[in-house]
Amino acid sequence: MNDFSRMTEESLWDKLAESSGSERPEILQQLGWRAIQREKWGEAISILEEAKAAYEQIGCSSDVRMCLHWIARCAGNMSNSEMAIAEHINVLNMLQEQGPLDEFGAKTVDAIGCEYRDAGQQKKAGEYFGQAARLHDSNQSKYFAENSARKWIETIRRVGNWVDMLEATDIVLRNSTNLESHIHARVGQILAACHIPDSGYDIDDLLAKCSRLDTAHADEEMSFEISLAKIAVLQLRGKLAEAESLALSARDHARACDDTNYQAQFIIAAAQTMLDRKPEAAVELLLVAQDLGEVLSDRDLLDHVGTSLMHIREARRSEPQPTLWDAATSNT
Repeated sequence: MNDFSRMTEESLWDKLAESSGSERPEILQQLGWRAIQREKWGEAISILEEAKAAYEQIGCSSDVRMCLHWIARCAGNMSNSEMAIAEHINVLNMLQEQGPLDEFGAKTVDAIGCEYRDAGQQKKAGEYFGQAARLHDSNQSKYFAENSARKWIETIRRVGNWVDMLEATDIVLRNSTNLESHIHARVGQILAACHIPDSGYDIDDLLAKCSRLDTAHADEEMSFEISLAKIAVLQLRGKLAEAESLALSARDHARACDDTNYQAQFIIAAAQTMLDRKPEAAVELLLVAQDLGEVLSDRDLLDHVGTSLMHIREARRSEPQPTLWDAATSNT
């Protein structure tokens, strides 16, 4: 293979005009890379498509895959998730034809998960993050196993597929020596334990571990995570007034830190403790969360708010309505 990396872009275009055989796709690929470096995503896609076609003509499947990979990356940078997913899946299909997926294959699976996540399809994203985490874990690629599993945990928390949380957190804990990752995993285990009665986790032990790790880490985000876990445990145990107080206090803390995302999460948590006890106050909080969800363009948060508001409306409809007789007798 020729080394075209030292040539100027102008020289590469001149060379391309007189190139043939395997030299032509190599020059095109280098020109595509130069466009990527300049963040000219559309230009890069056009050049790499031409390079891919040239590689296909001479039967270089590995270079075809690499062109597809970078086309997908460029499409993702242009927020064209549909195209990015399609091209990454083309790469994945080519790799699967050759046998078990290697590290490049696992990274491709993770990239598909990222595109689905960015497109707002959290359930599909979780499926791919889970597959990537398992592949990296089996390949003993600790950094990438932890990275994919943490993204898997975040999608699980959004869609509520709590059974998968047990596997995702185990992968993080097995592959990470990072305190923040351990806290995220322990919080995930607590939330799973609150939703799966037979999870086998000791919630009090997990809370104690989180508190000790938080003391060692001293990070605001981790404190917010642990507060969310504590609120879930208090709700599970029926201590709704305590859960409400903690949620509102944490909401104020998040607001002071100008963290809109956690503000919204704590408002939702507080409203959940009030749904049956203080429906009017819950509605007021949920409307605030709705406004924050619109600011954040967070579809999952908006869906969650919508579901909670519907719960309150349905509860109100099921309540006995006063009759004319009740109205008349109440005035006597």
